[in-house]
Amino acid sequence: MLKLIKYELIGKYKAFGILVAIAVILNLALMSRRGIWPDAGLVAMSVFIAGLVSVVLLVWCIGLFSQDLYEDKGYLTYILPQKGYAIVGSKIIVSLIAYIIIGIITGLFVVHFILTSADINMQIINIAIMPFITKIFLTSLIGMCILSVSLLVNIYFSISLTRMAITKKRGGKFAAFIVFIGISIITGLAADGLQHLFPQTVLVDFINGNFSTSIINFQSNTTIMNGVPINISTSIFQFILFWVFLFLTCYIVENKVDL
Repeated sequence: MLKLIKYELIGKYKAFGILVAIAVILNLALMSRRGIWPDAGLVAMSVFIAGLVSVVLLVWCIGLFSQDLYEDKGYLTYILPQKGYAIVGSKIIVSLIAYIIIGIITGLFVVHFILTSADINMQIINIAIMPFITKIFLTSLIGMCILSVSLLVNIYFSISLTRMAITKKRGGKFAAFIVFIGISIITGLAADGLQHLFPQTVLVDFINGNFSTSIINFQSNTTIMNGVPINISTSIFQFILFWVFLFLTCYIVENKVDL
């Protein structure tokens, strides 16, 4: 797997480097608008840039997997004596590394625009706000990585399933998109049904820093200020679904894909 990770990093670093450079340049250009645009507008634009770059990165990460299945050079990967978990795992690890780098860079710019706002007193920031912002930053970064990996596994499964069913490469990507939408709708409805059948929710307290939990009924009157609500049944369902999709993707890639 390490050789595959190295291969992916060496082969794709230019495209990723361009994306990082674009994110930095856009935020630096945004700094030149300080004093001209309102502070809230600068923060909003920095968040927008972060979201836009994340979407482009998602497309890039999907390409890491799909191009080996739909392009002629894919045989270079699949003729190697590598297991399915090594091939899929290398794509996910490289994608995770990319998301961490992009998340840190764009996140720091957002934090910079927040902290340098004219409406915020730096002494107050150092005493009270800075620990809270640091905590939110790290929590958001971890959450983004988890959601991104989960989404990628779902997409990779849809692509591999479609590639197995449709031997012709033409039209396969569109079919994979349809399969992904269908799977997302079905799993979403199932998760929503579980949440209504088993509404017990864990409140994870990130704000006070003690990560305390308490079991509540999802339908009770609670606010996010009491903690981040995480439905127990839905979380278990998503966890199981993640590993099922990952296992099936590895199996299909190793045994069912005919390039």
